[in-house]
Amino acid sequence: MGGAYRKFRLGSNGNLYADDNARIQNHELGSYAQLTQKLLNERLKLAVAGRVDALKNFEAAFSPRASALYSAGENKQHNFRASYGRAFRSPTQLDQYIRLDVRQVLLLGNVDNGFQGYNIGAGTRAVLTAAQSNPAVLTPYEYSAAALKLERLSTYEVGYKGTLSEKLAIDANYYQSYYNDFIGAQRFIGNRDGSRPTLAQLATESGKAQPFQDATSSTRILQVWTNARQEVRTYGAALGLSYSVVRPLTLTANYSLNVLDKSNLPEGFQTFFNTPKHKYNVGANGVAFNHLSYAVNYRWAQGHLYELPFAVGELQDYSSVDAYVGYAIPKLYTTVQAGGSNLLDATNTQVYGGPNIGRLVFVGLLFDIK
Repeated sequence: MGGAYRKFRLGSNGNLYADDNARIQNHELGSYAQLTQKLLNERLKLAVAGRVDALKNFEAAFSPRASALYSAGENKQHNFRASYGRAFRSPTQLDQYIRLDVRQVLLLGNVDNGFQGYNIGAGTRAVLTAAQSNPAVLTPYEYSAAALKLERLSTYEVGYKGTLSEKLAIDANYYQSYYNDFIGAQRFIGNRDGSRPTLAQLATESGKAQPFQDATSSTRILQVWTNARQEVRTYGAALGLSYSVVRPLTLTANYSLNVLDKSNLPEGFQTFFNTPKHKYNVGANGVAFNHLSYAVNYRWAQGHLYELPFAVGELQDYSSVDAYVGYAIPKLYTTVQAGGSNLLDATNTQVYGGPNIGRLVFVGLLFDIK
């Protein structure tokens, strides 16, 4: 069992957070306990756990978890596992308190009374022009974002880990996750104070050369963090293999699948999932001549949508060849090392708007002090 307390004192002088006059104070308090029991000659291991979190801006939350692990085979070499867990995710400090004007959009945190506005999207000027003579035109575009709540997650997972022979090891799992009150962001036209703009405010802004982008205006295009009303589902699987050919050569491979089902999310809702659907590694490692160790690995990830508060875009597929070699000098308790990542210097961008990641090489000494 255990516990933790975290205190935040956010200060940006109004440049990132809504902290014009004083630092923003926030805190989180949590406690945790777990109980395990072994049965059937220690072949079956059961575990139950629970966590309680108390947060300044949200209601207290309870997170239970239960798991079972069964080891089969003469040497317990086949391990089957299953688990269920429910968890909560607190909005980040940015989600709660950000206030950043990037001109095209004003980013605002959402822990007070929520926001009202219009989710017009394409054809904004035409809709607002029509609304001058018929205000009812705006009714279908009315949008409301309640104050943030904790995100709730339920996950089911099954897996297997074992040795199928003296040389082949495997680790596989499958999971399904169900999110309620999924935390994301939505853009809409609204007032800074959370109220819905009046027809006069809309008319004033729509007549400007760059409507809703005036830093001095109360009515802006806002991006506000909010909870999705719909259930959000993800699922995925992973497979890892290791085959020992001879002592100097072990072949490894792993693959993972991660899928976000966006079919029931509202248009324009940003999830910040930022995870490749497919990615894999293949490699080799081993120890030769008792002193020489090495590893080489190829990594690949599928391009995917990457969402940030400041930018959204598609990443291209990216890959990397990494290698390492070490030579041990037992009498000196020392290993001479050399290695590198992205040795082929592929121009990989793994964060949208971020820099390309080039080649990195290193040499070093590792001292093992007995």
